[in-house]
Amino acid sequence: MRRRSSPARLGLRGRTALVFAVAFLVLSGGVLAGINVLTALGVSARSGASITADVSGTATGAGMGVATVGVDEIARQQLLLWSLIGLLAATVLAAAVGWVVAGRMLRPVRMVTGAAGRISAEDLHERLDHAGPDDELKRLADTFDALLARLEVAFDSQRRFIANASHELRTPLAIQRTAIQVGLADPAPENVAATAEQLLAANRRTERLLSGLLALATGQRGLERTDAVDLDAVVTDQVEVRRARAAQEHTELRVRVDPSVVSGDAVLLGQLMGNLLDNALEYSTKPGVVEVDLDPRRLRIGNTGAVIDPDAISRLFEPFVRLDGDRHSADAHAGLGLSIVRSIAHAHGFTVKAQAPATGGLVVELALT
Repeated sequence: MRRRSSPARLGLRGRTALVFAVAFLVLSGGVLAGINVLTALGVSARSGASITADVSGTATGAGMGVATVGVDEIARQQLLLWSLIGLLAATVLAAAVGWVVAGRMLRPVRMVTGAAGRISAEDLHERLDHAGPDDELKRLADTFDALLARLEVAFDSQRRFIANASHELRTPLAIQRTAIQVGLADPAPENVAATAEQLLAANRRTERLLSGLLALATGQRGLERTDAVDLDAVVTDQVEVRRARAAQEHTELRVRVDPSVVSGDAVLLGQLMGNLLDNALEYSTKPGVVEVDLDPRRLRIGNTGAVIDPDAISRLFEPFVRLDGDRHSADAHAGLGLSIVRSIAHAHGFTVKAQAPATGGLVVELALT
């Protein structure tokens, strides 16, 4: 069944002008009505007094009383007529004034509407820059400009992410193509074995990259359900899984874990902790130390490593950023570890920050409350 279209309605400017007119009509009409009533009462009292005075005299006096009554009635009717004419004229004027005032007041709104209609993902740099008194409309325009600024940053970040992801996916594919071409050019058994090893390494890198992208998307999507999670148990499990690797790399694991219960997803929290540990082990000096400290308020993981430029700290949580800058090795990591950590942390309402001690290494701290 087709819905009936609603009749055209007045815009906000028209409704404002109409409210001006109606309000003026009601208030002014009440004032004029009161004036006319009081005038009529006054005229009636004066006419009655004139008739009483003239009736006691001659017939000529009575005629004068009737004439007085007629003149007063005409005067009262003319007063009413001119009052109505003046009221209608003033109402029209009030509507016109309301139309003009509403137009000036709604100008920033029209600017926002026009800008919203013009702006696309390609020209988010446009701003309203409304110059006016610090009122509600000025704050509306400033809020819209701030929204555009956030959208511009988000779109730029998305473009960089897509470009980096394309580059990361292209690198293992190029390695695979080169290995296949070399293998086809010289199909000797030893070359076939070397080609297979290269293809397997490139395939592992692609798999790690796709797994990281999936984890990043999962963290950014948020939590579908939450449970009470023993974070101390999650941390202990992830540490135990990596003890053999730490021993092989001559890295000492120093762990202090207090009982801590948080609301969240145990699988995602395990991935968060695993990424933090993998990152700490990867960039720790050999031999070195990785410290894990958990209490009910915070989780802190640090390592002994190279001195990091403090200006680079803010970029560590961006996708595809690596401390060593290696983007071409088949065994290189995708640079998504700390991005995934930040994404999962924000999904759980945690605050994450990183610090670079002057002595070297990196300390990542999550505020759990």
